[in-house]
Parts: sequence; C-alpha cells; structure tokens
Amino acid sequence: MPKTALATRIASLKDQYKTYMQEPVLANNTCAPLCFEEMVSLTAMISYVAHLTGRSEYRIERILSDRFSVPNPKCLTQSQYDDAIRFMADQVPLEAKNA
Repeated sequence: MPKTALATRIASLKDQYKTYMQEPVLANNTCAPLCFEEMVSLTAMISYVAHLTGRSEYRIERILSDRFSVPNPKCLTQSQYDDAIRFMADQVPLEAKNA
C-alpha cells in the first residue's frame, strides 16, 4: 500500500473516531465507551485468542473491529461488550475448548 493511501486511511479512521466520540451518550449507556475493566478483559481475550491461533494481536483486533464496524476495539460501546466477548470466545480453536 502506498504511503499516500495509508495516510488517507489513517486520516479516515481518525475522523471516524472523532465523529464517534462526539455522539451523545444515551441515558441507558448504549453509546458509552468501555470502562477500564471491560477494556482490560477484552484486551486479555484478544491476547488469549492470538496466542491460541498463532495470529498477531493486531490481526485479532482487526477481525474484532471489522465485525463491529469500529476503527479499533477501544471504540466499542458498553452495549457491544457482551457480544464482543462472545465473538472472541467463538474464535478460540476447538482443540483449546476441549482441552
């Protein structure tokens, strides 16, 4: 990927993040960002899946981000947290689940 295309992609992701962070937080926290404990748990799950599958953590983060249409896992909302953990659990290889 040429540097100009990469720079354009990065600028686009930054704009998406800025737009996302400016959305109003609803009363039931459906748009609230993840709290520290949720972010730690999700990061641990990403590391665990990366270790078991032999992929990089970055690749697992990209898979998760693509699934939830966010620039990166830090942009997930509290309402998406349970689904994100379930999705990551589904990524664990069957051999590890049966061990």
